[in-house]
Amino acid sequence: MAVLRCEIRTAPGVIIAPPNFISAVSTRGELRFACCPGTLTTAKFIDFLKRLMVHRDSPVFLIVDGHPVHRSRAVKQFVASTQGQLRLFQLPPYSPDLNPDELVWNHLKRHKLGRLALSGPDHLKRHAMAFLRSLQKSPALVRGFFQHPAVRYAA
Repeated sequence: MAVLRCEIRTAPGVIIAPPNFISAVSTRGELRFACCPGTLTTAKFIDFLKRLMVHRDSPVFLIVDGHPVHRSRAVKQFVASTQGQLRLFQLPPYSPDLNPDELVWNHLKRHKLGRLALSGPDHLKRHAMAFLRSLQKSPALVRGFFQHPAVRYAA
């Protein structure tokens, strides 16, 4: 599970709040994502978790970072209410390199967004959504992220 955060500067000292994205990847090559306008809240995160669990016949195991939303009381209560169908595994602090989902965002930044002159939040959202949709159609590439030495433990 990862969240894309970045800034869009239109002029010196002027920063526009971009959309936030949340995503999850599986060792089967699945990529799930959502665009979260504004700040990622507990309610938005729980909604994403619910959507991850739809049509699953086995438990969902999710690796999460130390984002405050991931550690909130409401999220812990929701996870407990799933009776073992959802488990969250917290990464150690300051260890994004251990998160397989971070490789999605690194790939996006390195191969797509990093080469664009973005004109604003809508432009960012449009390109990020297009990239993520194309990545959903490339399960072999998503599975390949789990071959990275730092995240092989999750495979």
